[in-house]
Amino acid sequence: MNYLNSLEFAIIQDVLKSNILKKTLTQDLLKHLLYIRVKERKLSQVGMYIHFEYIKNFNFEIDKNINLSLSSDNTVKFNNFDDLFSFELNFNNGLFNYIELVTYSNNWSGKYDSFIIK
Repeated sequence: MNYLNSLEFAIIQDVLKSNILKKTLTQDLLKHLLYIRVKERKLSQVGMYIHFEYIKNFNFEIDKNINLSLSSDNTVKFNNFDDLFSFELNFNNGLFNYIELVTYSNNWSGKYDSFIIK
């Protein structure tokens, strides 16, 4: 189990800020950040999937009816890659499930030194 890195945290923060119209939902989901860890970072041909798991002892109720994907109008730009990436945050049964990070190119190595979300 790994902690969220700065990219993953920035994506989650951006998605939740972009969906502020769902304010109550966003506030409830922020509680989860202390309890989620990265289970797996898996490269695909056009990006990466970041799958989450929870530490065992979290002490809040989960709304199991939350099954959705959220995104924002922003993109990620890595310092060492020309193409932009879009992203989506997926929830299953009220829990953070994964981030999908996608570009239209198929030669990203998954490595980067820095990034910006804009």
